[in-house]
Amino acid sequence: VTWYRGGETQVAYSAPNGPSGVVLDYYLKKEIKNEGGEDKTPVKIVVTDAAGTTVATVYGPSKQGINRFVWNMQYDAPTKLAFEKTPDLNGGDGFGNFGPSVLAGTYNIAVTVNGKTETTQAKVAYDPNQTVAPDEAKTLTVLGLKARNELSAYNEMMQRLHDMQDALGSFQGAVNGNADLDKAKYQAALDQAKALQKSLGDLKDSVYNTDEQKETIEDNIHYLAKLDIQLQFLFFGSAGSDPQPMIQSILDLDAELTPKVNDALARFNALLKKDVPDYNKAAYAAGAPTLMVGDPVVIKPVPAL
Repeated sequence: VTWYRGGETQVAYSAPNGPSGVVLDYYLKKEIKNEGGEDKTPVKIVVTDAAGTTVATVYGPSKQGINRFVWNMQYDAPTKLAFEKTPDLNGGDGFGNFGPSVLAGTYNIAVTVNGKTETTQAKVAYDPNQTVAPDEAKTLTVLGLKARNELSAYNEMMQRLHDMQDALGSFQGAVNGNADLDKAKYQAALDQAKALQKSLGDLKDSVYNTDEQKETIEDNIHYLAKLDIQLQFLFFGSAGSDPQPMIQSILDLDAELTPKVNDALARFNALLKKDVPDYNKAAYAAGAPTLMVGDPVVIKPVPAL
C-alpha cells in the first residue's frame, strides 16, 4: 500500500529519534494514585552531582507495570509565577520552563516510592560532534544558575506581592461593598490597606509591565523591557543554549541586572519589615484579615561546580 501523504509519496522509512536524556525505567506492582497535584506524583526522583548537591527534583509516572521517565540533563527550572501564564511555541509554559544544562560527569539518581529508594548512576557526556572547552562550559553553567536563582527570587517576590494585593483588595471590597458595616470600625485598617496597596503597586509597576498581555506571543515587543523581561532574556541567553564561548553582551547584561534585582528585593523586604506589620496591627485590632509576612526574599547562592 502506498499511503497518501498530501501529494507526496513516502519513499523511505524513518524511525523516531530516541529519547533526548537519561532514560529511567522502573516497575510498579500496582498503580499508585496521584494525590500530590499534577506536578508531584508518588514517584520522586532526585538527581545529585558527585559532591551530593541536588541538581534536580522531578516526579515520574506511577502507572501499574513498567514506567519510563526521561531526565533532560538539566538543573531545576526557575520558580514560576502562578498568576500569569506565558505562551511557548514549543508547547511549554514560556520562558523559564527549563533549567541550565548540567556539565559532563557522573550523576547519582535516587527513585523513591512509598518510602523505598533505589539508586543508580548516569554518565552525562557532550555531543561528540561538538568541541566543548570544559572551562567555557562551566562558566556558562555558573552564569545560567546565577540567572536562574535571580529569576526565581524575582518571581517569588512578585507572587507574594500579587497575593498581598489580592488580599488587600478583597478586604477593601468587602468593607466598602457592605452598607450594613460600621465603616468607622475599619477605617484605620482601610487607611493602612490603601497605603500598602500604593507601595506594593509602585514597586510592581517599576519592575513589571502590567500593560503587557502575557498570554499573547511577542506582545512584549510593543513595550520597553522591564526587569521581568530582562531577567528572562538573561536566563534564556545563559541557560538556553548548548555549551559555547561566553558572549560579552550576556556578561554585560548580568552586570547590569544584578543590582536591579537586589534593589527590588530590598524594597520588598523593607515592606515586609514595616509596612505589612503596620497594616496587620491595624487589621488585627479591627478584627479584619491579616497578611502573611513570611521570610525576606533572598537570592540563593550558586552551588560549587
